[in-house]
Amino acid sequence: MDYQASSPDEKALVEACARMGLVYIGEDGDQMQLKVRRSCVRANVRSRLGEIPDEELIQYERLAVLEFTSDRKRMSIIVRDTHGQIWLYTKGAESHVLPLCAHSPLIETTQRHINEFAKLGLRTLAVARRRLTEQQFRTFSDELIEAGSSLVDRAERVEECQRRVETELELLGATAVEDALQDDVQSTLQALGQAGIRVWVLTGDKVETALNIALSCGHIPDGAARYFITDCHTSEQVQQHLDTLSLEMFRQRDVPFSMLIDGASLTIALDAHREQFRDVSVRCQAVLCCRLSPLQKCEVVQLMKTVDSAPVTAAIGDGANDVSMIQEAHVGLGIVGREGRQAARCADYAFAKFCMLKKLLLVHGHYFSTRLAVLVLYFFYKNLVFMGIQLYFQIHSLFSNQSVYDSVFLTLYNVVYTAIPVLVLALTEKPYQEQTLLKNPSLYQKVAGNKQYAWKYFIGWMVLGIYHFSVIYFFTYAVWIENPAIYAHWPATVSFACYGTILIHNVVVLVNLKLLIESIYKSYVFIATVLLSIFAFMGSTFVYNLLNM
Repeated sequence: MDYQASSPDEKALVEACARMGLVYIGEDGDQMQLKVRRSCVRANVRSRLGEIPDEELIQYERLAVLEFTSDRKRMSIIVRDTHGQIWLYTKGAESHVLPLCAHSPLIETTQRHINEFAKLGLRTLAVARRRLTEQQFRTFSDELIEAGSSLVDRAERVEECQRRVETELELLGATAVEDALQDDVQSTLQALGQAGIRVWVLTGDKVETALNIALSCGHIPDGAARYFITDCHTSEQVQQHLDTLSLEMFRQRDVPFSMLIDGASLTIALDAHREQFRDVSVRCQAVLCCRLSPLQKCEVVQLMKTVDSAPVTAAIGDGANDVSMIQEAHVGLGIVGREGRQAARCADYAFAKFCMLKKLLLVHGHYFSTRLAVLVLYFFYKNLVFMGIQLYFQIHSLFSNQSVYDSVFLTLYNVVYTAIPVLVLALTEKPYQEQTLLKNPSLYQKVAGNKQYAWKYFIGWMVLGIYHFSVIYFFTYAVWIENPAIYAHWPATVSFACYGTILIHNVVVLVNLKLLIESIYKSYVFIATVLLSIFAFMGSTFVYNLLNM
């Protein structure tokens, strides 16, 4: 039987139960059906016929579901078994389930096992139950309906109602599920670090689990000093940690630092020491934030956007709890994973595996940053050359408002003569080969931070444009002054239209050849568009001349 679930943990637990002989078949309305095999039945259990059954079908009636929220960090279900007994089952983070359980020696043992599982990088959950009487369930149901119908503080009243029923639980135990890393995660993180991209990990996992995964995937570099800010309950404690970390980084300037902070401490830091936490954290080589709610992830991204250097933030996630973070960042990246498509649907870019991020940023990011820079700068350049000649002509004609170009050339210059080559370049330009960019992530620094849009590049293109239209205009003007009949049929002198045609001819040839020289990846298609643009000018001029003879 193939199970589908919104959470990989739930799917793993159901599949594990099925392998042990407790098979979840499905549901019909509120009736949930389980098939219990012989391997899952104790030897002293008999069916109604008195024999140990090979398989037995058991039904539970679902009475209520208390949904999971990022604040509760747990969910519960209330069911009635075949004997009419009502049970409440709860699963969730042990930090939010164990405090609700009745005192028992099992709590300490379970907590120790959970810590051991977390150190192995496993995702842990605590499971508990409570026996409810018919009267207790009816009271809870009435209170829940009343709270859900309230027009004031509805969410708070519903949560309070759920909290009252989730008390005095009987701890059943804990589960540990391995969330294996995808392929090439470590190499991807290392490449991003070499490219100068700072990576933060924001997760809802336990501190021990998150630390183990961060070490295994290379997020925390070898030799980095680790500093933990956990279990803080007052502003003074967080202040002391931040001051100590800042002092240690000042003393050991050559040592990379990594900071690990949990959700409770982060809440205090964001409320009371927002700027200090931001300034200290950006100096760390790696930052690991654990036990975060979706809102806290969003707040961390908001905080990073206020850094003085104005960094461009990108958030990547694969679950519904990452949506707010993805939408807050400048660039949202969603992974289509086992936890659903919510993140992918809300992201700017979506892909299947985390390792694809390496090629997305280092290759495609480099290519399109270069392509867009050339596209923008070239548009300024070619129009400066085109209209600069108009400026010189207006000076020589005492600002007569007469255009030196024919109206046909004014119309077709940006539409036909110079449009196609730059668009092809903007789709095909490759300053480096793909393998070169993947093997040398540091090349990404050449385009990071919009470096190619800097003023020095813009001014360089504009100075070159001024030089080019000056040479074109004054060279043509000098030829016409020297011999105005040089291109005329005998014995007529050259016409004004011919003067403008020679100017536009030089402009079209020059700006197209300039783009050809500027390009690095000269494909056959690109070279063909450059030549066709020049020939298109010549052909349109010839046809237009025939029509006006």
